[in-house]
Amino acid sequence: MADDGASRGVSRAGRPILVLLIAAAGLLTACGGGVSAGNSNSQTAGGSAATTVPPVGSGYLASASNFVDFVQWNDDNGKLTGSAQSVEASGQSPNLTTANRTLVVTGTLSGPSLSLSFDGSALAFGTLSSGSFTLNFPQPGGTLAPLTFQSATAAQFNADVAQLGRGIALANQTAAQAAQVAKEQHAIDSDISTVSGDISSVSDQSSLTQSVASTQSSLQQEATDLATTQAKQQQVASEASGGDQTQTCYDASQGVGYQASQGVAYDASQGVEYTASQGVEHDASGLRTAIAGLQQDFNQLQSDEATLTSYSPSGAPTQTQVDQATGAVTAAISSAVATTNGYIDQANADVATAFQYVAQAYQAGGCGAPPTAPTPQQPHIS
Repeated sequence: MADDGASRGVSRAGRPILVLLIAAAGLLTACGGGVSAGNSNSQTAGGSAATTVPPVGSGYLASASNFVDFVQWNDDNGKLTGSAQSVEASGQSPNLTTANRTLVVTGTLSGPSLSLSFDGSALAFGTLSSGSFTLNFPQPGGTLAPLTFQSATAAQFNADVAQLGRGIALANQTAAQAAQVAKEQHAIDSDISTVSGDISSVSDQSSLTQSVASTQSSLQQEATDLATTQAKQQQVASEASGGDQTQTCYDASQGVGYQASQGVAYDASQGVEYTASQGVEHDASGLRTAIAGLQQDFNQLQSDEATLTSYSPSGAPTQTQVDQATGAVTAAISSAVATTNGYIDQANADVATAFQYVAQAYQAGGCGAPPTAPTPQQPHIS
């Protein structure tokens, strides 16, 4: 049967199949020993065969893994009239469907020579012999593709339609399962990449180390300013022995006092404490968050691996590797925090010492009540 002069072609299995020439399909019904074709169309999804009223009587059947065709006719002195019922798979798994269509058949039979037209298409020729016939359908490349129809009953047609539906359902199920497995494998591969990245992130403690070093540098600057404060206090003590109270008190206030507050105390708050809180504490918090993220992502990896135990890609992080990474960074955080809090304690002690120098300078010059160290002291980080 040709489609406006073109045939349906050859199936993927290499079997030729009929072209369905009309958009409408129909139900084959028996009527007074003859067969007529109604016009309707039926298509089903999910691999189920199209629902039809079973054709009655015998005819000629051709079937393969993706189609079932059934031809019935009346022979009136060599003039043939009837119909062809076709159920065909379409689409790609896991979304294969079947479509049911009906075509009007006309033709002639002279001895064994047979010619048939489907819905008024160009005639296809063949030979009827021993309960079967073969028609040659032109192909787009100019060749002829034979399709053989065997004598069969309507019940055999229905059985083949049911088998086609089962095959489509199995193909859809197999493809869906394969897609699900591929999806689960992709999830595991993605988890592995994420966890491996997490391990690298938590293992990178360079920022934390640098922040601790910056805090130490601030403490060293404070120690330098403390030494300057002490030197100025000694200068005031020397001036006091000379009896120049005006100069002595000025130097006690603007020298020793200023150096203690704008040097040592400033270094403690804006140097040591700032780098401790904005550097070390911030970096420690970020690493703790990274540890929690690593554990969460590893839990997801384990969950996905449990879903697909048959898939074991190489290079998947293990619990031991995760524990080693988190243990190392936890120890590094604890050490950094303890070291930094020691720097803060030293910074607070330096401020107290600096203002002791201020008190000594004021006392040496008889300059009244000296300023005191700012409160509260710089707090520890966590």
